[in-house]
Amino acid sequence: MSDNFELANLTIRNGGMGIVAKTGPVKENRATWYPNSWLYNLSIHDLIIDGTSNEGMYIGHTATYWNMTTSQPYYSVPPSSLIGVDYVQPLKWRGVKIYNNLLKNIGADGLQTAAIDQLEIYNNEITNWGLMKNPDHSGGLLVGGRTTNTNVHDNHVHHGWGDMLQFYGNSEGNARHVIHNNLFHDNYANEGVSFRGMDVNTVVQFTNNTVARPAGNCLRMNGYGGMIQLQIINANAFIQPMATSSGTIYPKNYIYVENGAQASEGTGSLANTKISTVAAAGVNVNNLFQPLAGSAIGTSGYRAK
Repeated sequence: MSDNFELANLTIRNGGMGIVAKTGPVKENRATWYPNSWLYNLSIHDLIIDGTSNEGMYIGHTATYWNMTTSQPYYSVPPSSLIGVDYVQPLKWRGVKIYNNLLKNIGADGLQTAAIDQLEIYNNEITNWGLMKNPDHSGGLLVGGRTTNTNVHDNHVHHGWGDMLQFYGNSEGNARHVIHNNLFHDNYANEGVSFRGMDVNTVVQFTNNTVARPAGNCLRMNGYGGMIQLQIINANAFIQPMATSSGTIYPKNYIYVENGAQASEGTGSLANTKISTVAAAGVNVNNLFQPLAGSAIGTSGYRAK
């Protein structure tokens, strides 16, 4: 139940997970059940996390529900008669900031979050994650289930195994989700960015990001969990999808939609640029994919600050 906590200016090397910050439900203690209590105010900044065999950061409880009899996670909605008896929801954090961190050489997910309201992730670098090559634990940056009011901006995620960003958030309380001005490039498996939100009303504003040379599609949106509203996809630079394949690049590989997912793309200054090679994009790969003079990406995409 620890909260109002700050972790700063540390180096964490090796071990299992770098940081775990969650509270599990206890059957005899109703204060450990959501929404009876909250965990407040967690700040994690200016850390180096290097060489963990599992997640670099595991912030927030990933189970949608918890079976109090078997002490196991449950990811669907159980019968209402069992909620609060056999099944409860783990506590959520409120007010989490994760910034100015370097995570590298990570066995599983790089920076994983879940069950957080008011989450801000910024100015982090994440590289060489997913070393176990386990598809279920291979996201560079995860905005996980039960997250609301999230703001992910100015991060650099690159050269790892698995999706560079995975989004699973929801719309509880008319929540907003913003992913803005991030650089995602060069992964060795799966998609660049993946949206898999968990309810029908979830909407993400995905703006001014660069997604370059992903192994699969630049952005893949899946409505299987109910995320079928129009997602706002504006002023992004999508460059060279399917980079590990020698096959044809099709228009769908820039923004791939399935199972009822939908994208609303901007026009004019808000238009996304979609370019088949880095050379054609006219960006400097040695300087954070910043545009060179006359670059085809125009004003779209990530800008270093």
